[in-house]
Amino acid sequence: MKHIIPAIAMVCLVLTSGLSQQSWYKLEKLSSSINSDESHELRPIVTRDGSCIYFTKQGSEDFNHVLQEGGIDLSKYLSDEEYILKLKEVYSGLSGVEEENPIRSSFNQDIWLVNQFDSNRPIVKRLPSPINN
Repeated sequence: MKHIIPAIAMVCLVLTSGLSQQSWYKLEKLSSSINSDESHELRPIVTRDGSCIYFTKQGSEDFNHVLQEGGIDLSKYLSDEEYILKLKEVYSGLSGVEEENPIRSSFNQDIWLVNQFDSNRPIVKRLPSPINN
């Protein structure tokens, strides 16, 4: 039986039960569908049964675009350019410095789920609202 233990940079330790009572660890870098070059994957949390990994993806192009102001989702009413400018304004206000690229900003974080990662193609999903708002 395999158990996954999170390690830095979404590299996971795989604990494999052997014939003896000793356990062996080996590092496995997770696939590019989890470890991307475009964004930062942070804070992996593995479920007790080892079947799922939850992690934070920061600066991903595929983020939840909901931007609430006064109970209205501005992402549904603004053009893409207006939305990015508004997001830049919000993130700059939060950080106190001008955010050059709000999509790559550290404020742009969503929680993702990986399950069936023992297969050749792990299933990676961004969790929907209300988790990611």
